[in-house]
Amino acid sequence: MDARSQIRWEKSRRWVVFGGALVGFMTVLAVAPILAAPGASSPATVAVQAQPTEAAIVGALQGLLADSVASVRLAAADALGDRAATAAVPALVAAMADTRSQVREEVAESLGQIADPAAIPVLAQALSDQSRSVAEAAARALGRIRTADSAARLEDALLLPRDERFRQAVIRALGATGQASAVEVLEGFLPLADRRLRESILESFADAGTGPALAALLRAAASPDASLRLSAAQALAGN
Repeated sequence: MDARSQIRWEKSRRWVVFGGALVGFMTVLAVAPILAAPGASSPATVAVQAQPTEAAIVGALQGLLADSVASVRLAAADALGDRAATAAVPALVAAMADTRSQVREEVAESLGQIADPAAIPVLAQALSDQSRSVAEAAARALGRIRTADSAARLEDALLLPRDERFRQAVIRALGATGQASAVEVLEGFLPLADRRLRESILESFADAGTGPALAALLRAAASPDASLRLSAAQALAGN
């Protein structure tokens, strides 16, 4: 490139740079009055405000528990359980009165995921729900809460006049609490239980994994009854 061409190229470059700067400056002048207007927010602030808080999400989901469409209520209950939203427990407790059994079942499962003892009374009441699926979900939820109170409610449920499937669900949930009193009650069932019930009891001990539960499981493994030893070994193998 000769000297004259180089000078022309340098002038062109300067005009491009200047033109770009001028466009940028004019853009700022045009936008500044808008941003300076009362109540206006910067783009960064708008971006931050667009991110909903957890409290806002939980609040919206609680509102959907009262939606007119059952599938929406069910989905809202499921989402609250997944988020372990303790703040939503009162709303979920109220939703246990839903007219649709599928919704009540999901609400009970979510209360079990959150595992707040405040839900124990309504879950204990749901053990007598006319829907077996709801009653079994309530039993599982009480088992997840793992307190002496939840274990006591499950012990009472063993006396309810319900079918064998429900009884097994209660037994597994009772063992899952890992409470010493629950283990003692279930261990007393072992000598008289049939194979299926016996397996449920021992599996619940393995699932609980607490000291009393594992001690009972090891006692069963040392039993003179070969079938009981087999069930204990299978429960330990599956743990």
